[in-house]
Amino acid sequence: MKIVTKFVLLVLIMFAGFCADFHTKRWVRNSFSKDEAVLIEGYAEIAYSENRGMVFGLLNRSNSALRNRLLIGANLISMGLFIYLIWKLRFLQFMVHLPFFMILSGAAGNVIDRIRFGHVVDFIHIHWQDKLNWPYLFNVADIIICTGGFILILVMVFRKNIITKEIKA
Repeated sequence: MKIVTKFVLLVLIMFAGFCADFHTKRWVRNSFSKDEAVLIEGYAEIAYSENRGMVFGLLNRSNSALRNRLLIGANLISMGLFIYLIWKLRFLQFMVHLPFFMILSGAAGNVIDRIRFGHVVDFIHIHWQDKLNWPYLFNVADIIICTGGFILILVMVFRKNIITKEIKA
């Protein structure tokens, strides 16, 4: 695959993920209060939540102005690192780049929420009837980031040293 074609496809995937996250968050913000709405009886609900901290609610109780600046800064720095890695690895295969673009897509969705509203909208609540309950809510950006992270782990396991060799070059 030509390098230009590869990056056009990756940018389209990133944009599609960003749009899916943006529009689902907007839909939830405009359609739901903090009450839950059933998606799949006994397994999943939409439950509007404003996550002012980071993953798993860390930093939720810290100083809000400082916390928000810290989280935005950390997010932008990590996005810059991913862009740098994409540039360094630009000649590698599509599957090496896909997880980086997915993680960027989700990170962009969450950082834009944080800049616009001072929090990230989370709304998916998963559980298994009343027996197992995932205690944290999440959103489409979180799913995209985790999926990208999982793909990145697979690339690193099955294509040993492909990324580190290219970065050192």
